[in-house]
Amino acid sequence: MEALIILLFSLAIVILMISFFKQDKIAKLEEDLEQMTLTYMQDIYQLKKKVKILEEEFVIQDELIKPESKFQPAVSSNELEPIHKIL
Repeated sequence: MEALIILLFSLAIVILMISFFKQDKIAKLEEDLEQMTLTYMQDIYQLKKKVKILEEEFVIQDELIKPESKFQPAVSSNELEPIHKIL
């Protein structure tokens, strides 16, 4: 009987020690999810910046085209500034 109790306590201690050294899969998944979320947020921020720059360029080109069409002869498309490549 004493041997069984000692065996069970030693088994419990071994299992407890194994549980401390075992990697936590949930923590790894949470870390991966957090990293993925940060990556997506950075991508969205960069895309918003690019869209804002494109919108500003289109507004500038619209302002260049509209006043000239009212008071001056039409300007050919070659004379307008090309949209800068954003990459």
